[in-house]
Amino acid sequence: MGTIMKFIKISAKLIKIKILFIVLTVCVGNDVFSGEQIGVLTKKGGNVFRSNNGKFSPISVGQHIFYGDEIIVELGGSAQIVDYKDRTISLSGSTSLSLFSEKIVLKKGFSWVQLGRTVSTVLETSNSIVEFNEGEGILIFEPNSLESTFLSIDGRASISNKALKEYKTFINPGGFSIVNTEIDMGRPRPETNIGSKSYQKLRELFSFVKVKRLPAQKVKVPVRKIKINREIASEKSKAKIQKLKIEDERIQKNALENELKKYRKKKLTYAYPNVKFNLFKKLKEPSKRRARRPSSVKSFKPNKFQKDLNKAYVLQKKHDDSIRKLVKELKSFKLDYFESY
Repeated sequence: MGTIMKFIKISAKLIKIKILFIVLTVCVGNDVFSGEQIGVLTKKGGNVFRSNNGKFSPISVGQHIFYGDEIIVELGGSAQIVDYKDRTISLSGSTSLSLFSEKIVLKKGFSWVQLGRTVSTVLETSNSIVEFNEGEGILIFEPNSLESTFLSIDGRASISNKALKEYKTFINPGGFSIVNTEIDMGRPRPETNIGSKSYQKLRELFSFVKVKRLPAQKVKVPVRKIKINREIASEKSKAKIQKLKIEDERIQKNALENELKKYRKKKLTYAYPNVKFNLFKKLKEPSKRRARRPSSVKSFKPNKFQKDLNKAYVLQKKHDDSIRKLVKELKSFKLDYFESY
């Protein structure tokens, strides 16, 4: 009887442990991932999944994002993540993005990154690197054409090619730049201001994002009766924008010069010893006087037959016209080659 009671008590304890484990599993849900917590999924539209260490599962609002998680948004869906560095990362449909503590990697699609405070932020694609400390911007990557585009909504950013980091373009609010590996050796395109129509299309794509700056719009002044096309970067005067462009060119020139110093050959200077030497000059040989021909020796004069033979020999052609033309062209090619090299 005592043995049966002990068995019942042990069974009851095991059942309690199993129930506790099931409750914990249900509460935690799909957050049973190993690694450092980076952020939380705050908004979701459509189907959103995550993949990490071979595990693939759907994710819902309120669940944690871990180090190395790849967030996948299906076509027509949307997602918004807030990380622990006060960054808001919004994703549109057909987008794939991986999160790390030191960088954010966009594999394809559209992402809108907003910084709530000043924090060093690095955005990467397979061929570009974007760096900025404040403001917000949109990063677009098309894997088929290997083209990366970054638009600065607010704040100053820089974009460079992963393989050519010495070539860097600075982007001011309202401007964008493109990196394409098949155009201009992969160098970033110079900063270009975005039009109101293009900006409006992006706003429609990210309709769930609360922007800090107003979209491009027309403002009417009834007194002067004129229309002002207000762009998202129109707050700065032309003088300030020109000053920033000059500063950007100077920074890029200095960065390129510092990178090229590694590949330039150093000039070698030779120290010659002080040694005495004698210089011998060769004198011209005295010209020899030509011996006078004796008067008895008569000069040779060809006869008529020899003259006619010499004329006929000169008039003879060694080659036809086509071969002589080819020889002249070859000679001209040879001269061009020596002049060029």
